[in-house]
Amino acid sequence: MQVTEMDALAGARFDTDPWRHLYLANSLPAGFATTLARTFPAERLAPSARSGSAKDYRLWTADVTDAAGLPDPWGDFLGALGGSAHRDLLARLSGVDLSGTRVSLTVWEYRGGDFLAPHVDKADKVLTQIVYLGEHWAEGDGGRLFIQRTPDPDDVVSRLSPALGATAVLVRSDHSWHSVEMSRPGAAPRRSLNLTYWS
Repeated sequence: MQVTEMDALAGARFDTDPWRHLYLANSLPAGFATTLARTFPAERLAPSARSGSAKDYRLWTADVTDAAGLPDPWGDFLGALGGSAHRDLLARLSGVDLSGTRVSLTVWEYRGGDFLAPHVDKADKVLTQIVYLGEHWAEGDGGRLFIQRTPDPDDVVSRLSPALGATAVLVRSDHSWHSVEMSRPGAAPRRSLNLTYWS
């Protein structure tokens, strides 16, 4: 049976404080989330970093929009997430017109000391869904997604845990400030699959 998180999302409601976002702690069936975590394509990851800019970061990432060569059940899962039914669901829930957008699918990993500084996404990034797949991540490891009211690192409204099977959906705006807390040295990897709709 093909499993996605669409059923869990169907009844979800977006939070509007301080900007539109959604978080579900258990968006995937536990067994399916574990299977995805244990087949996470870590071998494809490459380091990515920037400093001295408006958006500093250090992390590992890879594009998996083309699922060729990925193990089961990644192909079916990526196909479902990138499909029209999932796009229509997110458009209905968020109130954002996603018609005509381009889809990208990427995997991300934060290791000890990795982070993403407070920022607002680029104007052509319309909406992003993050599915967390770190099997061994635990509270205290860092790597939480901070929902912020302003770029001030201390002006945090919500601290969202990247626990296995959780998902977050972010609607881009000129004030959608967010960041990723630095991962603790020696912590388990903070892993995710990011689905992004581009204008």
